[in-house]
Amino acid sequence: MKHSLANNLILLAVISTLVMSATAASAQQRTRHHLIDGNMVPGAAADHYRLGNPALRGHVQPVRLITPKGTNIEVGTGNSFIQTNASKASVAMQIGPVYRFKLTNVPRYEGQALYPSIELLNRLNPPQGLENEFPVEVVLTQEDVVDAMRGSLVTKVIYLENPETALPQRHMADQQPSIDIGGARDPLREAERLGRPMAILRIGSRIPLATDEVNLFNFNAPQAAQLPDPTPDPAK
Repeated sequence: MKHSLANNLILLAVISTLVMSATAASAQQRTRHHLIDGNMVPGAAADHYRLGNPALRGHVQPVRLITPKGTNIEVGTGNSFIQTNASKASVAMQIGPVYRFKLTNVPRYEGQALYPSIELLNRLNPPQGLENEFPVEVVLTQEDVVDAMRGSLVTKVIYLENPETALPQRHMADQQPSIDIGGARDPLREAERLGRPMAILRIGSRIPLATDEVNLFNFNAPQAAQLPDPTPDPAK
């Protein structure tokens, strides 16, 4: 059972897009008539999924954020950030709230900070008692960092591929297959077409202002409890 589930998790993939300007984003939104899309305000898509599946309400799903080596991840909680002193962090997140993270010591941008957010849309179904060994992995690449630092809004939708239609391919540890669709198509709709959307990562160059309330900047999300990293499978 465990081996079968691990094979399914290899099928976690990413649809990514970046918006170069607010004008392009608003023009794109005016042409859509879907109930949900990737440009909705953070949290709206997760609310839609929870309304359609009441079993998701209150569910806590392990999530593992992976960033470029050397980066320091801090986890937003209430009016502060908790340091992890690591470039990978496993946390327990509820489906629905939007969670904020802070990245410092990013390679090539050591003196600056980035504040990505993660919105969890769905859950995995591991064997009981093994939930922490099968997190939803969210990978932030150096290319994503560069795009954000240059002023683009990067949106990545992590989805569980349909095993009946997924292309067989291998990838290195801490990497995810990724499809870049540019800014003309909706990443959430594309993820739904290819599989089951699991999470949305958004990252841009915005930093909190001195006048911002930290709780609001952190979306008033509940605390994301840190988890131990899943134990690697020696058979792989």
